[in-house]
Amino acid sequence: MKLAELEFGVPKKDGGDTVHHWLYTADIDRDSGGDCSTDDLDKVYEAGPDGRFTKLVGSNASGPNFHALVDGWIFSSAGYKL
Repeated sequence: MKLAELEFGVPKKDGGDTVHHWLYTADIDRDSGGDCSTDDLDKVYEAGPDGRFTKLVGSNASGPNFHALVDGWIFSSAGYKL
């Protein structure tokens, strides 16, 4: 599994953006010949009050089944693809 912390900007109604720092996960499979494959990004986590990424934002981050409610907006993608 690989992890990456990336910024995700959400527009505010009065202008500007709220920037969230999310942790994205990806399962990457490596075969015996050294080639790698993945189905793309999977789970997305936001930091909880203690700073650890324990709050699940959504799964299937780049796929059609991602649904998250963030700052009053409904998202069908978490903004990044591998």
